[in-house]
Amino acid sequence: LDREQAVALATRLREESDAIAHLGDAASGQAAVVIDMLRAVELGEQEDTMREIMRRRPEVAQAVFSQVCLESATLVAPQDVVSDAMLRTPLETLTAMLRGTRQDVRSFLVEQAPSNIRAALIQELELGIPVVRSEYLEARQVFTDTLASILQREGEDLVAINARAITSGQVGQTASS
Repeated sequence: LDREQAVALATRLREESDAIAHLGDAASGQAAVVIDMLRAVELGEQEDTMREIMRRRPEVAQAVFSQVCLESATLVAPQDVVSDAMLRTPLETLTAMLRGTRQDVRSFLVEQAPSNIRAALIQELELGIPVVRSEYLEARQVFTDTLASILQREGEDLVAINARAITSGQVGQTASS
């Protein structure tokens, strides 16, 4: 390319970039709203919502998945990372999350728990103490934020893990909490 062609090409690329830049901003803005909503709903609603968003607005789903770790991601994340997140989450917080989550997730996480906390978790859960929804949601956010942080630190692809959690066998479609 000569200088004139290079300048023309650069100008055209900048114009094209400016024309679609708002799409990324829109997806990020919508992702922030979706994330706030996801943090306020239970697991089944999280999954249903994200399946619909993946179908209708994949760019928004991608933006959400890159910023948050869904509860169902605990079922597909590497076992050592899930165990590490459990160790880094206070036992009381972890117990509140497990009391509020679906039975399949609870059973899986108790199975995956490091041996030094598994017995304590089982003992706490056998007490049958109910958890207030707000405590469950708060505990879930602490745990999933911890899990997301460890996944990212370990170089895991948070987007892929969340997408796999939502699409792999339609996790939890028939399970009850």
